[in-house]
Amino acid sequence: EKYSYLNLHDGYCVETRGRKGCVSKVWLKRFPEYDRALGPPLGPAKRNAYIFTREFEHASVWLDVKNEKGKVSWKLK
Repeated sequence: EKYSYLNLHDGYCVETRGRKGCVSKVWLKRFPEYDRALGPPLGPAKRNAYIFTREFEHASVWLDVKNEKGKVSWKLK
């Protein structure tokens, strides 16, 4: 959605020619989540230390900036 950004990666590696462990599993893949709309936000993001949460019409988003983890929980229709 406008002004929303997502950067998927599974690490960094300079060498990609056959070296085990350097082949990205997410590079240039299309995930089904790209086709799902979050919907409008139901309020501002909330912050608790390094944890951010935000509710959207169709999903709840949780992000731990310190530990570099995040989760989108889709609401059932």
